Parts: sequence; structure tokens; C-alpha cells
Amino acid sequence: VGLASLQKSEAEAACKDWGIEKAYGSFEDLLADPAVDAVYNVLPAGVRCYWTVKAILAGKHVLSETPSVMNGWEAVAAQRAAEDHGRVLLEGTHPTCHPVTKRVRQMILEGKIGKVEHIDLSMPVGHSLQGKMVCSKTGALMGVGVHGVAIIR
Repeated sequence: VGLASLQKSEAEAACKDWGIEKAYGSFEDLLADPAVDAVYNVLPAGVRCYWTVKAILAGKHVLSETPSVMNGWEAVAAQRAAEDHGRVLLEGTHPTCHPVTKRVRQMILEGKIGKVEHIDLSMPVGHSLQGKMVCSKTGALMGVGVHGVAIIR
């Protein structure tokens, strides 16, 4: 397990705090390490697809923070890279992978809780500093709304 940062000293400090084995002073160094099989991409949304594709081309599987891409072109590029190189690319939307969500979906499909006619969903990020920061960079839908779309889907 390793952690990369633009400053190796920052990576080393984070590794020490979190008990992570190896610090890298660049993303390229992490991707070049044959001992790394997969990466969790939490880079800013504007560069996330670029580094996801670079990781796939380096032979790594990728778990990406949301949103994994910013538009349809990026979605196609990331998907094609993963398919063409036989790598797993997964967007880490918590609701999609949560056991409760899976169970509710199963119950709906089995007709156990009736027909879905309307969905009313509230997101817990209001007008806090974090909410303003996230939504001002990507818009509400790309910032936190992606989780709502994922749970509805």
C-alpha cells in the first residue's frame, strides 16, 4: 500500500499518520511501481480522468472518487482504456455499493414493497463551507448530486 503526493514530504507525513507503507513523491512514481496493482484516485475532478487513464495504461485497476469524469468524452475515454487493457474501473459511489441499497433494490424488483411512483431525495450537504466549496467547483449535481443519482439508479 502506498500514497502519492506532489511533495514527498507530504506523502511521508500522511503515510506516518495513517500507517501506510510507502510514500511516493509523484503520481508517476506510484504508477511505475510494479508492486502497485490498483489505485484509488481522489485527485481533483478536473484531472481525475487524465490520471485514471494514465493508471490504466500503467496496468493498474482504478477505484475513482466521484465524479470519475466530467463529461461524456471523458467517460468514453476511461471506459475504453479499461476495456482495452483488461482493467477494472469503478466509481466509488457509496450508495451504489451499500448493502441496504442493494437489499431495497432487490425488494423493489421482487415486488415486495410495491411499485415506485415517486422518489424524493435530500442530500445532507447544505450551505456549509464544505458544501459551497464542493458545489462551486463542479456544480451541485457533479459535486454531491452524483450520489443521489447513483442511489436512484
